[in-house]
Formats: sequence, structure tokens, C-alpha cells
Amino acid sequence: MLFYGPPGTGKTSAILALAKDLFGPQMYRSRVLELNASDERGIDVVRHKIKHFASLAVSANKSTTHSCPPFKLIILDEADCMTVDAQSALRRTMETYTKVTRFCILCNYVSRIIGPIASRCAKFRFQPMSKDVMTSRLSFISDKEGFTLPPDAAAALLRVSGGDLRRAITLLQNTYMLHGAEMSGKHITDSAAVIPDSVMLELVAACRSNSFDKMQVCLCLCRGVCCKRRDVARGARRRAMPKLLRQGRFLRESQNR
Repeated sequence: MLFYGPPGTGKTSAILALAKDLFGPQMYRSRVLELNASDERGIDVVRHKIKHFASLAVSANKSTTHSCPPFKLIILDEADCMTVDAQSALRRTMETYTKVTRFCILCNYVSRIIGPIASRCAKFRFQPMSKDVMTSRLSFISDKEGFTLPPDAAAALLRVSGGDLRRAITLLQNTYMLHGAEMSGKHITDSAAVIPDSVMLELVAACRSNSFDKMQVCLCLCRGVCCKRRDVARGARRRAMPKLLRQGRFLRESQNR
């Protein structure tokens, strides 16, 4: 299978949920190999780690409560970062061990996957999350955290994230750690370090005026806004770091108990 589409649309979550449902909790570790191809993208990884796992015989089903299929699963996340040589070696491995191993390739840009691999996969395109789905999920998270998400903050999250649910959740978390339940749409925009719509409209109007001076002024304004929002975002991360460290220390201590 080949899952492709923009980031934050649920490609990895979908295949992990499918794998856990297929193999169950007892056989998941022995039957599933998950690799992030952006970190392990060379041909050596394909020749050794992937080929070794794919060539192993399928063990007997030791689970008494879950019936799993007679094959293994290899998940390659961000496979569009793999080199052409690595993809060519992967294609040969897929053909050789197809009886005992299935492959699921995840990528953002299907055009970066070589044709021999793409033609051998069933393609599934993941579209950006709809506003209704994102609003429902963000409201669910805010309710579980014990605060109400303001409407202007929710609208800003939808506008800035562009259908990327992971980015929207990250922005919500960062902004809540800095401003709490008093967050607003402006706080979301500052955390995302994006240029406001008003500045972009001024730049478009300057381009239409055919005036170089107006365009230069607007570009300087955009550069100033970008620098200011970048500094705000950096300061926000610095202020949030002690709280993140305390939370991480608390989680580690809880696990050790």
C-alpha cells in the first residue's frame, strides 16, 4: 500500500491502527517493523535491516485471543526522503519476499517515489482535514484539558494550520502553556509566526499599483513583522521550556514508581 498526502492528515495513525488491529498486542512487536525513512534512508538500511526482517519466516500465531494474518508488515514513513538507489533496492526486496512480508509506504509527495514501486502499490490519498473534523478534535482536547477553546482561537488554528491537525494541536499546546485559557486568535498567530492577512493585502495592493516605492515599503514591513513574530515565537519557546522539563521529569518519576 502507498499512503500519500499532506503532513498531519493521519497517514501514520491509520496504518498503525490497522497494524494493531490485524496483529493484536501480543504479535505486534514480532510482526511489524516501523522505520522513519527520513532518518534511515540509505541503501544500507534496505540491504540489512529491511531485508533481514523481510526474509524471516513467519512465526506461529502465539496469541490465543487474536487471529492474525500469516505475514509480516514493514511500515516506511516519509519514504519520499529515500534515495533513488535505496528505493531501487527496496523494490527488489518487495518482489522477493512478497509471500511473507507486506509493505506500507508513507510519503508526502508521491512524485518522489520511483515508478516501479508506485506501480506495485495500491494508492490511497489522504486529503487535508476538514474544518469540522479539526474543530471537533480541538474542542475534544480542550474539554479533556479542562478549558474552553475561544472561537477566535479556534478560527486562527484552522487558518494557520491549513488542514494539518498535528500542527494545530502543537500550536494549541504551545499557546495554552504560555497564555492559559485566556488565549486568543492573536496569540495563536504570534506563536505560529505567520504574517497577518492585513499585511499581505497591503503587499498585494502595492504590487497592483506598479509603484516600486510602495512595494519596497511593504516588503520592509513584511520583513519587520516576520522578524518580530520570529522573536516572539523564540521567546515563547524559551519561556515554555522550564514547564516542559518539569512535565518530563514528572513523567519519568511516575514511570519509575
